Amino acid sequence: MALTDKLTAIANAIRARTGKTESLTLEQIPTEIESITTGGGSSDDVRYVTFRNEATGEEFVKPVATGDDCVDVVAKGLWAKPTKPSDAQYDYTFSGGWSSSDGGTADADILKNITEDKTVYPVFVGVSIVKSGECGESATWRLNADGVLTVAGEGDVTPQTSASGYPWYSSKSDIVKVVFEVNVPTRAIQNYTGVTSITLTDTVTRIDGYAFFGCAGLKNINIGSGVTSIPESAFRNCQNVTSVYIADENAVYSGNGNCIIQKETGTILVGFNSSMIPTDGSAISIGENAFQGRISMTNITIPDCVTSIGQNAFNSCTGLKSVTIGNGVISIGTSAFASCTGLTSVTIGSGVTNIGDTVFYSCKLTSITIPGGVNRIGKNVFGYNGTLNSVTFENADGWWVSTDSAATTGIAVDVSDPATNVTHFMTTYKDYYWNRSA
Repeated sequence: MALTDKLTAIANAIRARTGKTESLTLEQIPTEIESITTGGGSSDDVRYVTFRNEATGEEFVKPVATGDDCVDVVAKGLWAKPTKPSDAQYDYTFSGGWSSSDGGTADADILKNITEDKTVYPVFVGVSIVKSGECGESATWRLNADGVLTVAGEGDVTPQTSASGYPWYSSKSDIVKVVFEVNVPTRAIQNYTGVTSITLTDTVTRIDGYAFFGCAGLKNINIGSGVTSIPESAFRNCQNVTSVYIADENAVYSGNGNCIIQKETGTILVGFNSSMIPTDGSAISIGENAFQGRISMTNITIPDCVTSIGQNAFNSCTGLKSVTIGNGVISIGTSAFASCTGLTSVTIGSGVTNIGDTVFYSCKLTSITIPGGVNRIGKNVFGYNGTLNSVTFENADGWWVSTDSAATTGIAVDVSDPATNVTHFMTTYKDYYWNRSA
């Protein structure tokens, strides 16, 4: 049967059953679906059929009761039997052909031709069965043929101790987009490197630890208005995020500068390679581990509005070469820039008073100046900086060291010579705490 005849057979069948004489438009397709039934088995693995309107991009899902090897989709005048693929995946297409109630038949290829020529009486634009199931007492999940995982329901997902414990894990390699309509449990999407987009609807209030840890391919994060809890580990090791959107109506977090910022405290909880630390005062603190492991960052300027840099804030940013710390910063936390193995240049702002332990451990600094306001330096602050040849103190008076972090007196140290200071920090007093008396 020629393609034209096949399309005519479909058109005539629709006309005979519906009384329609005009072409069906893509927008009318949803109203032409009469029922969906299943047959051929008792398995309940197949629970949804997804219909897509290619003209608008809209998808709508209709449930099926049970299913195994086939699904009958009944549209006034036509029915179709997509058969189960040999690889036993739940991604169905029309492989069984079409049959009309008046005896006309058409090949599976008609589905493609209908979507290409939208003037010819289309019946369905696309049909796919998605793998789905329960994931909590009142929570469900489904995966459609486009790789979109949707987790929804009225209750929480049952948390698992590892990512492999969640029911969608067996489809990990097929998932490219994730939509949560319920709270996100720990490690739910951990190390899903193929996921590029994450959306949390307004109904989500909480993201648990390590939820999206290690999603190296993640580009876009969309967070709704309801989220009130995001631990920094949730997006750790997500190197390549380029867009962070947080709804303006969210009272707790903002996405200013492509960062995740806690509004009340002004703390950057999570930053990415693409982030810019805001200069408008919305961020006054860089939280612990906020930028840890962002290997593509090369230069950082911390604006004057920031007052503190947290522990491990930029730890292991191995591509980092230059850091300028603004004059508003008062304290630099333990290991804040440790293991930044490419870091060769650091300018410390005049407002800094406290430099924590191992802050510049295992960097490649050649020289550094300690501002006059600094009165406390942690131990092993320049450890494993084999290239360091000069440490200059702007205020060389009153320095002493002790192995006791709580000591009030200790061994007096002459810090007037930059070259000798390297030996002090790298060898003689490497494991000492440095203090300056007023």
